[in-house]
Parts: sequence; structure tokens; C-alpha cells
Amino acid sequence: MVNGMFGILQIIGILFGLFMAYLTFESFKKRQLSRQDLFFWELIWLALIIFAAFSAFAFTQSEIFVQALGAVRLLDLLTIAGFGVILLIVFFMYKGLRASQAKLEQLVESLALKGLKEKKK
Repeated sequence: MVNGMFGILQIIGILFGLFMAYLTFESFKKRQLSRQDLFFWELIWLALIIFAAFSAFAFTQSEIFVQALGAVRLLDLLTIAGFGVILLIVFFMYKGLRASQAKLEQLVESLALKGLKEKKK
């Protein structure tokens, strides 16, 4: 935080977390995610938002160590951006996996019903 206000990196991290929380909820409404999935991912996005909001505070508390590394603002950027990108990739992979699982279950069910109908003939 700079003089009691959020820095640009914190704002970007918070906005990214809010955007991903919205995408997660939209996926839930489209029945692409279960309630458990929704709860899990919303917790992840909330953690990202909290981390982004208070990262400046954490870095000012360890100012001597961070300054010794010479990467105060760069570390903020890399941490928030890297964490956000990794979570984004994992989220879309998980969403794709759930969609594939649903399609496979539907295919197995239709094949089983088709086999059952053929046995009755």
C-alpha cells in the first residue's frame, strides 16, 4: 500500500481475482461446475484477492530483507502475475476436464442403454 492506498499492482490483482470469481460463478450457472467446485474455486479467488490487497503490507513488514534482494516492486509484479496466470491455467484445465467427464458419462450411459435395448430384442 502506498500512503494508505492500493498500488496499481494490487488493483490489478484484485480485479483479476474478481473477474475469475465471476467466471467461476458463470460456469456454475451453466452447470459446468458442481457446488463443491464453486466453493473450492471461489475460495481460491478470494485468497488471491486477499493476497493482492495485502501484499504491499507484507512487503513493508519485511522491508530490509526485500530491499537486500533489490526487487521490491518487481517481486510484487512477478508474484501476483505468476500466481494469477497459474490459477487461470489450472481453472480452465479443470473446467475442460469436467466437461470431458460429463460427455464421457453421457456416452457410456447411451451405449449401455443401447446395449440393453438390443438384448431385449
